[in-house]
Amino acid sequence: MFNIYIPHIIIDNENLTATQKIIYGYLVSISKGKEYITITNRELTEKFNLTRRTIVTAINNLEKEQLIDRKIIKDERGQVIERRIKVLILWMTA
Repeated sequence: MFNIYIPHIIIDNENLTATQKIIYGYLVSISKGKEYITITNRELTEKFNLTRRTIVTAINNLEKEQLIDRKIIKDERGQVIERRIKVLILWMTA
C-alpha cells in the first residue's frame, strides 16, 4: 500500500481533469524506482472504477501534456504485447 502524491504543478494544470490528475499521481506512485511501468487500461478501469473511454482519454491527455510517454511493443505479427508508460515529470520530496 502507498500514498498518491500530486504536486502543485499538476494540481494547477488547467488542461487536466481531476480524474487525470489522480491517475497521474497513481502512475508516478507505482513507477518509483522503475524506468517504465506496464499497467493496462483494464487494470486502471478496475482500480478506479472508470470506463475504458475515460482511461484512454486520460492517458492520451497526460501524453499530450508531456507528463508521460508511451511505447507500444508488438510481436512479429504486429500484435500488441505490451504498453510501456514512462513518467516524464517527477518532483523532489521534502
